[in-house]
Amino acid sequence: MNSLGKFLLLACCLSSCAGGRFQRQWQQGTVPSDSFVGNWEGHWRSQHNGHAGKLRCIVQPTGQQPGEYAFRYEATWQKFLTGYFTIHCQSVSQGPGRWRVSGEKDLGAVLGGRFSHTADLTTQTIRARYSARLDQGEMVMERPANAGGISTKSATPAR
Repeated sequence: MNSLGKFLLLACCLSSCAGGRFQRQWQQGTVPSDSFVGNWEGHWRSQHNGHAGKLRCIVQPTGQQPGEYAFRYEATWQKFLTGYFTIHCQSVSQGPGRWRVSGEKDLGAVLGGRFSHTADLTTQTIRARYSARLDQGEMVMERPANAGGISTKSATPAR
């Protein structure tokens, strides 16, 4: 099992209420047209072993430092396991409507140690790369096709 898979399995076991909390945040999320803040969906794929799964993400400013955002992920593995994790990333503008973010999180030795995350974003796409000692791969996301109940009101633009 790769590090993302191990992390997802552990997250499933340790966080029984995370799914409900994530779903509530997802339904209250925004899909602004001028920012990368809000809801995203897509997939992840391991370059190490080809494992893959669905992925949803809610991006929100942390309020802790200028340009810092929380990427809250809901990821599936093996089509039935779902895990939740958050990684804080620092954003840098790459020009109008384009950003690069990066961050890392220590998952502990059992789950592969340092998990790093780098992404290129527009207002409509996220292309991210992740790596840990036991795995590396990509995450690709777009705005939800069916916003079903998701507010499209303007949110604070990313800086």
